[in-house]
Formats: sequence, structure tokens, C-alpha cells
Amino acid sequence: MNLPAHEVTTVAAALGDILRDPDARARLEALALEIFGPGDRASGWFLRKLRREGVDGSLSSVLRERATGRVCGYMLVGPSRLQSNMVLGAGMGLSPDARGRGLGRALVAATVTRLGRAGFTRLELPAEATARPFYERLGFHAQAPRETWLTYGCARPSADERRAAPAGPWKCASAAVELAGWREEAWIRTPPPKSTVRAASAFAHFSREGRALLVQRLCVPEPVDPHVPAALDMLRSLGALGTPVLLYGVRPVSFITQHLRARCWSMAQRSFPMRRELHP
Repeated sequence: MNLPAHEVTTVAAALGDILRDPDARARLEALALEIFGPGDRASGWFLRKLRREGVDGSLSSVLRERATGRVCGYMLVGPSRLQSNMVLGAGMGLSPDARGRGLGRALVAATVTRLGRAGFTRLELPAEATARPFYERLGFHAQAPRETWLTYGCARPSADERRAAPAGPWKCASAAVELAGWREEAWIRTPPPKSTVRAASAFAHFSREGRALLVQRLCVPEPVDPHVPAALDMLRSLGALGTPVLLYGVRPVSFITQHLRARCWSMAQRSFPMRRELHP
């Protein structure tokens, strides 16, 4: 691994407390935009991401140049609130000039070592298909993939009152079946605005991120199949005309994908939860 001019340290050591220090957060956010591009991001998106995904600066890592102190890569992680001794990844990336030199492997390896020494026993992080071989070479194992599907809202701006419904608990009713779902702890940590909408015994948890609505979970009653079309139409009605509506956590090989295609949804992203056991 090519590290002579670089070092890996914790986010907290390099940037301070990113949840409380606006300057530290701005520097790390600028790096994220350099890595992934500006996209269609609303003001405050990065702080919301840190809170929603439970990022811990003392466990996360940054890669920086020794001579200048410039941060040129990061790996953000946070402890699971629901699974003891497990850590969840919230993003990893390198600036363009730091790629292709083994620095990404060094960043991951240093983070894995730190987490093991801290007593954690498992790390799980999302990866797109192109990044899967990279993580497999580092000892991670791919779990069943999940997809994100996209459509656009169709409601009139005035027909928007259901978005004000309070956010409900994650658990489904006993007769409900989960059609798609992200992570319970992400829902718990997601700051407002977020809501739970119910219609004909189906319900969805969703939050607002800029212009987009993120549907973090969708459940319907049994028997499932007759309720799916109405549930998907309900999601479209949550947003005004043209509002992006994203459904997270869809299993690729499932009957719901047929319904999604039939109702003009499109698959936006497929990712693999990558898991690695940690050792002291």
C-alpha cells in the first residue's frame, strides 16, 4: 500500500467534532462533493446524513497528506444502536488525485483495525456492484443485494396534507408484510421532516431530503398481491407533480419488481451490503 506521503487518522483527530463544529463539517462536506459531485442536494444535507447514519467521528477515518494536512479521503462509520458490537458504514471515498495508489485499501484496513481494537466484532457497509470486488479482496462478503427504485409525484400541491402526519414506529402491524425497507435505526435517527402515511391498511415511512421524498419502508396487509398497486400509487400521491420519490430496500428477485415496472417506476441503484467479521 502506497502511504509514505499520507496518514490515516480518526475524523475526530483530524477535523474535530463534525456534528458540532460547522467548519470541520464544511471541510468534510466539500470533500464529499469533490468525490461524488454536487448532485441535487439541499442545504444541510450532510449534517442530516451524519445524524441519520449515526456517524461517530472517533471511529471514522480520514486520509490526509502529511506535508499539508489536506484531507483527501474518508471512511465514515457508526455503531449500531440495535445490534451489539456491530458497526455500520456510511460512505467511503477518495479525491481523484488520491486514487489508484492503494490508499483506499489503507484507509479501510486502518478503520477495520481500529474497530477491532475497540471491541466491535462486525462491520457492514453498502457497496455498488463496481465496488464489490474491492471489498471482497479486503475480506468482506456480499449479502443479498437491495435496490432503490424511482418514480415522480403526481399530487396537486394543495393535496399535500398527509405529509404532515406524525412519524410512527418502525414495527408493522402483525398482519402486515414488508415490501421494501431500509434500516430501522436509520429511521429512528432521521431528523424531521419525516412522516408515516397510512391508506387501506398499507403504510409507509418517508422523509424529505431537498426536493426528494425517501420512502424508507413500505408495508401492506395480507394477502399481499392485491394491495401492491394501490400502495405504489399511494407513494406517488405523497409528492407534488414532478417530485422525485425513491423507494429504498427493494429485493431484486421479488414479485414487487414486476409491479414497480408495470407502474412506470425505474430501478435507480443496486447495492450490496458488504460484511466483515472483526478481530481484536
